Amino acid sequence: MTAEARQKQITRIINLLAIADSTIHNEEADSARKMAGKLMAQYSIDFIDVKPDETPDFTTDDYVVLNPRKHDVLLENAIGKFNGILVVTMTKTNGNKYIRLVGTRANVEAHQYTMDLVKSQRAHAWKMFKANKDFMDETITQVERNHWNMGYAYGVNNKVWDIINAGKSQQQEWGLVVVDPVDKATEWYKAEHALTTKKRRPSMFSTAGLTSGQSVNLSRGVTTTDKPTMLLEVL
Repeated sequence: MTAEARQKQITRIINLLAIADSTIHNEEADSARKMAGKLMAQYSIDFIDVKPDETPDFTTDDYVVLNPRKHDVLLENAIGKFNGILVVTMTKTNGNKYIRLVGTRANVEAHQYTMDLVKSQRAHAWKMFKANKDFMDETITQVERNHWNMGYAYGVNNKVWDIINAGKSQQQEWGLVVVDPVDKATEWYKAEHALTTKKRRPSMFSTAGLTSGQSVNLSRGVTTTDKPTMLLEVL
């Protein structure tokens, strides 16, 4: 994308956020914020690009993912990093766990949009993998499926870090101040709530899942109905 095209999208987002802040109609405000979030996700535009002189207005959003599995949490964290979202695993009094997203409203919308995209590609990649196993007349165990899902999450995580590291130099070329929005969200959340972190231990994963995860399309220009090309793989 050229600098001129990027600036055009930034202007669109600024106008949408202005509508969301000024309208008295909740539905119109929500629609404008969602569209702004989608554009920010689609064109990799951050809050600092659209409101460089303002402090981001952070919020929390409790995600409906009851008792997420380890690979689900890893995937959420990877996409969270991609969208400037802090992902916190919460525990209810009854012991059930769920996911909480912390960040700007636009980034939360971008996160959910990207997660839908990634999950759609994961479902397609798994379908292709399973079809290959069926063709080989091989049975897939639950353990094997868990390892594939973990591999996929690791693969997406690796790709996200590659994109982030490549994007830092590009942001500097655009004259932007490189500020990690996750760090800002974490700082805000720590001031408002108790936050504890623990080191995650590596988990078993399959190379087939890892390869599929690393092949995920994170350009954000595709929709959840697009069918990416996946190669049939055997563990």
